[in-house]
Amino acid sequence: MAPSVREKQSPVTQLSSPLEAVCHLTTRRRNIKKLWIGDVYSTGSAALAQGRYLITAAHNVYDYPLGWLDHVDVSCNQKTATAETVIASLNREHIKQRVSAPGYAWRLHGAERKFEFDFAFIDLGTSVMDDDPFLVDERVVPRVGEALFLGGYPGGDISHPANKLHLGSGVVVGIDNNLMTYDIETATGNSGGPVWVTREGKHYLVGVHVSDGRARLFNASFFTAWNRFLKSAEKSSGTH
Repeated sequence: MAPSVREKQSPVTQLSSPLEAVCHLTTRRRNIKKLWIGDVYSTGSAALAQGRYLITAAHNVYDYPLGWLDHVDVSCNQKTATAETVIASLNREHIKQRVSAPGYAWRLHGAERKFEFDFAFIDLGTSVMDDDPFLVDERVVPRVGEALFLGGYPGGDISHPANKLHLGSGVVVGIDNNLMTYDIETATGNSGGPVWVTREGKHYLVGVHVSDGRARLFNASFFTAWNRFLKSAEKSSGTH
């Protein structure tokens, strides 16, 4: 369990590497709570990998039966995300073709086990960044006590509204199966944000933020899904 005292995130004043690959998501849903005639907007965070693909939390982009996703706007490399900074927009057809949340539906109501599948991938359809500041390497495994970082766009008491990029730093507090805990204060809007370690000057993604001070760890089952997604995206490249 993470300690009660958390390290605070700070607003980013300079976009040094790898912060340019931290992205902001604005999602729009058609929701039964609005009787299907109103829109529900939410925000979240994501990591850009290989210049084209987003890694985020499944609960950000999952197509719930009573709240199906019909639009996603993506901003990256921004201290403050606005409508003017959007680099990619996904409509309903894009979402059905390019968003993958493997396994999440089956564990939606499974208490802690829901986090086992709380990761998702998005193919933006084209490269939006030449550099690749975040590396995804299954050989890099975080260690308890190791320094780590969290990037994202938190809201609530940390930042209101949830469109300002923040950076948090702390240590790995614990690893339990597919969950990693850390001593960084988090809030709604951080969901889906990248968690990484830096070794020999390289930034390795090791998790995706899913809950209060917790990330879904990049372990064997994550990499199986990730590699399958990449192969599928490569096969369908140019068809969207």
